[in-house]
Amino acid sequence: MIKCIVAIDQGQGIGLNGSMPWPNLTEDLQWFKETTLNQVVLMGSNTYRSLGRNLPNRINVVISSRLHTKSDFTFTNPIDAIETLKERYNKDIYIIGGQKIYDSLQHLAEVFYITEIDYRYKCDTFFNLDFVKNNFKNIKEIKKVKQTDITPSYTIKEYKK
Repeated sequence: MIKCIVAIDQGQGIGLNGSMPWPNLTEDLQWFKETTLNQVVLMGSNTYRSLGRNLPNRINVVISSRLHTKSDFTFTNPIDAIETLKERYNKDIYIIGGQKIYDSLQHLAEVFYITEIDYRYKCDTFFNLDFVKNNFKNIKEIKKVKQTDITPSYTIKEYKK
């Protein structure tokens, strides 16, 4: 199954200068790890560079036309990557960013996991939440985390067709 997983702020922002613009959301990061563990994670080269390494205990796939990575696989075409991964693995494929990868593959996703952050940050990359809300139903609120002195409140939601 193809799934998208993303954290967005109130303006649908997902990043600034190749990084997340908000402080680490510890519970969200733990949930991301548990959810994607032993699965395939597919990302663009900017996301890969921002991580700085392969995510452990996952099959790491990078879409890039010129980057030679230490990931498990590098593809130049995201559609070819999806087809190859579906044939090769009996695992969920998690699309984890960034903006170009979400934009090019969101129409293939069957499930979206969206962490909606209750704050607006300065961002230069964005996620198309309107596409999800127009084509999917919010079927479940997975987790709601209250604001602390360091982090804003946020909710992890699941959307399905």
